[in-house]
Amino acid sequence: MTTYGDMLSDLGGVPVRGPIRQGKNIFVNPYYGLDGNDGSRFDSARKTLTAALALIPANNTFKKGDTIYLLAQSNTGAYTTDYQTTTLVWDKDFTHLTGVNGSGSVYSPRCRIATSSAAAGADVAPLMTVSANCCEFQDIQIFAGAPASAPTSALGALLVSGDRNVFRRCHIGGCGDVSMDAATQFSLKVTGSENLFEDCTIGLDTVMARTLMRYEMYMGNATTPCARNVFRRCRFMTSAGSASMTWLTTLASGLQRTNKFIDCTWVNLPTGVGSGTTMTQAMNIADTSGALLFSGVQPFMGCTKIQTTGTAAVQITPSVIALAITNNI
Repeated sequence: MTTYGDMLSDLGGVPVRGPIRQGKNIFVNPYYGLDGNDGSRFDSARKTLTAALALIPANNTFKKGDTIYLLAQSNTGAYTTDYQTTTLVWDKDFTHLTGVNGSGSVYSPRCRIATSSAAAGADVAPLMTVSANCCEFQDIQIFAGAPASAPTSALGALLVSGDRNVFRRCHIGGCGDVSMDAATQFSLKVTGSENLFEDCTIGLDTVMARTLMRYEMYMGNATTPCARNVFRRCRFMTSAGSASMTWLTTLASGLQRTNKFIDCTWVNLPTGVGSGTTMTQAMNIADTSGALLFSGVQPFMGCTKIQTTGTAAVQITPSVIALAITNNI
């Protein structure tokens, strides 16, 4: 066994916190790193994720599975955040991202991707796009905050258009400032298929009075309907400024086969508990070409009904839980 002096890796270079993969390891430190570094060790880390991605060849015939490690330096955001002035495009298959922050918190982990205050709104719409396939992301926060100009044009924190990606313990939060309030604003949009979101937090409950925003999450793809996405033990949260807000809205004919939600929680803090507004419905499912399956314990707080107009596309088991949720108990 080989153990390096930095104690970050052993067993011939396998990172202590990471799985065994065939590719190389690249380190990014947003505060102390330099994009001129080779990124091969924590003390020669690159500064930005964009520069780290540039080290990975595109369109390899055989994907090796390179892993980028984003290093947190402090609990303070400025020391641990890669700030974006343009959309961060993750477009290389089998390229993984792991946050190294020593905590594993499911809320606002300190390894962060966030909007630069110097950005223009249209340039960070969305903040991050994952168009690649078969990538794994864990212990990362993706936070869409207010850019310097045109904040209502900065639509979305994360768009996942690729397939078979995995997100674990990630916090995905859009509309991070009330100035960004817009009807088509979102935290997460999923148009790809067979992605897994596990132990993730989706949405924000810290920004109040978002009266125009209509959903935290949007699903559907008119060209190739999305299918077989799974959300396991995820936390959907919002602070609705309007009764027409939902946690989830889908595109008509944008779904296919099944998309599953297992043991998730849905929280909106209404008047009397928080300062939000009770939502008329938890979700707006405008689709009959695919099904949304809800299983396990699914508590809903801060909505009157799951959906005001019933649809066979939504199936919740067991039915007694559906009844309790519908009556907002």
